[in-house]
Amino acid sequence: MTRSYCSEAFHALLVQAQLDSFEALWQLDLESVDDPNHERGGWSRVCRLELNNSQGDPEAFYIKLQSNHCSRSWRRPFGEPTFAREYRNIRTYQAHAVPALDAVFYQERIQAGEKQAILITRALDNYRPLSDLVEGWQDAPLGLRRATVKHTAKLVGRLHAARLTHHCLYPKHIYINTELNEPARLIDLEKTRTQLLRKRECVADLAALLRRWKTLEDEERMRFLTHYLKVNDLNISSEALMREFFLRKKNKEARR
Repeated sequence: MTRSYCSEAFHALLVQAQLDSFEALWQLDLESVDDPNHERGGWSRVCRLELNNSQGDPEAFYIKLQSNHCSRSWRRPFGEPTFAREYRNIRTYQAHAVPALDAVFYQERIQAGEKQAILITRALDNYRPLSDLVEGWQDAPLGLRRATVKHTAKLVGRLHAARLTHHCLYPKHIYINTELNEPARLIDLEKTRTQLLRKRECVADLAALLRRWKTLEDEERMRFLTHYLKVNDLNISSEALMREFFLRKKNKEARR
């Protein structure tokens, strides 16, 4: 896959702001949204970038920069920027019509012997993380709760129907706005993998999410699985999936 990408939808905006090159973006003086990550022999940080489009309306993005912050695999034993994997996964989600982050810009280079990369994604300002809803779940309107359960389940079903698993499927990585055409989206896609052991990996994803969605009532949990199975039957009966899910849940609780 190409090591350089710029979305057609936002290319003119970046040109207008004179930010359509790696060096121009690299030299931006922006405040990090959280503490920089110093691991893997390098560093990585995330900043918020706001630009006005040709109509004067603000557009918000997150720009991620890293240097020598690399991951290694059997395919890439010498390492590659961790953003490269995230960018590939964003494109994979797009190819399978699974709502997630929108990639705006990606490029990498070697500078003074360091592997550097920039990834820009569109901010999901019209959404809120599911983790926020989970905390106030009991006080949320019943209609919002039902819609959230439905759209989250359908999103995970679409993911698994595409033979992908998130491998970090927590409420903070699902963004929700039930009033939009795409009511649920996924973020933090770096660990996404193509399924090898399909049923096991799907159950593990589901268990990771529902284990952390502690405020769900039993009836809502069953409704979640029902919505999920209407999207993705996994070629197994819904009864078998539910048995395996609840057995896994029971075993996890027993080990605490």
